[in-house]
Amino acid sequence: MKIGRILFLLFILIQPTMIFGGPQSAAAFPGGEKLRVAVTEDPPYTMKTADGRWTGFNVDSWSHVARELKLDYELVEMSFEDILQALPEGAIDLSIACLFQTPEREKVFDFSTPIGSTRLALATLPDRIEHPWLSALRIFISWSTLKVVGIVISILFIIGFIFWLIEREKNPEHFG
Repeated sequence: MKIGRILFLLFILIQPTMIFGGPQSAAAFPGGEKLRVAVTEDPPYTMKTADGRWTGFNVDSWSHVARELKLDYELVEMSFEDILQALPEGAIDLSIACLFQTPEREKVFDFSTPIGSTRLALATLPDRIEHPWLSALRIFISWSTLKVVGIVISILFIIGFIFWLIEREKNPEHFG
């Protein structure tokens, strides 16, 4: 049994390497040049510290990928508009800025699998929404809830009456 578990674990660990062929090296890029990676100020994804160093979720994720693939790169600060122009021209190799994936952009760029979710949210004034407990109470005391409770009570009464009819003849000393 232990050998089966060990073989299964070994198979799981080896499988990604069999499918993807393991990490690539910098030799996969022409001349072993540094990759030019576009970045823009977009907290919390990309932020520039006071000493000029880039941090944030996207920067950390990209540095991890580059370390795994043994890639040499430099971060190039650009605006969103400049990134959209520089990518097709080849002035930069890739961007780690948060770009919205639109059908028009998909015709021009290759996007990775989206990381996280959209930044869009609904906003309203706090006094326009009732308290959650009041909403729950309204649902509990609604007409539809009362109908369901009434139906369940009726079904239980009918089942109880049927049992009483059957049991009173078979067990008269209990039902007097």
